[in-house]
Amino acid sequence: MTARFVKWGVIMKKITSRTNPRLKYARTLHRSRQRKKEGKFLVEGVRLLEEAVESENSIETIFFTKRLLTKARGQNLVKECRRRGSECLLVPEGVLTSLADTDSPQGIIGIAPIPLWERNDLLTGPGLLLLVDRVRDPGNLGTMLRTAEAAGSAGAFLSVGTVDPYNAKALRASMGSIFRFPLQLDCNLPALVAELKKIGYRTLAADADGEVTYWEADFSSPGALIVGNEAWGVARELLDLADARVKIPLSPGVESLNAALAAGILLYEGVRRRFIAENYQG
Repeated sequence: MTARFVKWGVIMKKITSRTNPRLKYARTLHRSRQRKKEGKFLVEGVRLLEEAVESENSIETIFFTKRLLTKARGQNLVKECRRRGSECLLVPEGVLTSLADTDSPQGIIGIAPIPLWERNDLLTGPGLLLLVDRVRDPGNLGTMLRTAEAAGSAGAFLSVGTVDPYNAKALRASMGSIFRFPLQLDCNLPALVAELKKIGYRTLAADADGEVTYWEADFSSPGALIVGNEAWGVARELLDLADARVKIPLSPGVESLNAALAAGILLYEGVRRRFIAENYQG
């Protein structure tokens, strides 16, 4: 059932049934295949929706509860979404819970279009490009994207076989970077690396058995960092194409680092090298 009510001087809608067509459609967006087909994804929680709004991303629809409106922050978020043209649908707590990915939803979930980026959007700026090879853990991927944005990377290319960055767990781990950080999905990384090398990019592959330590490696711009699967690392074909295989030395008894942590160390080594090159030349 859908009812209408007036709030803040405008007509808004209230949904009371879990079988409402809008809710049924929203639930389909929990599936990666459906997200790709529709070009849309779910955004859950106050913080992520605030990040989306502040990043000028459009929010097509929001589902929210009365509990959200008991706090000024929630009221302001709904007002801003409404001002920007979002469809605003009030739902009971149980209905929102049936849509949520978390056990204790914050009272608001939105539907947003997947941001579209051109390849050239990523081939600008001084930061290392991030090339992600078959990373399967959504928390790792979201953290990598957040860290890459923080480190000034121009964007990330995600291989075929990498987890969907619009997965709910990846979204939460990205802490809003997903709305601002340029991405290309389902990429053929070997072909991309060959292309990047032709236009002057130096490619570094993170590899536990690499021939050079990260403090010895050449991080000169323009460059690209390849980070691999949590269990298997970077694919052999990519290791063979890379200009250098870079390792992070570990103390005896430590087998490996978390993939996102390793990516962060290497991305920030690139930041440190750029700072030195830009400020201590000659």
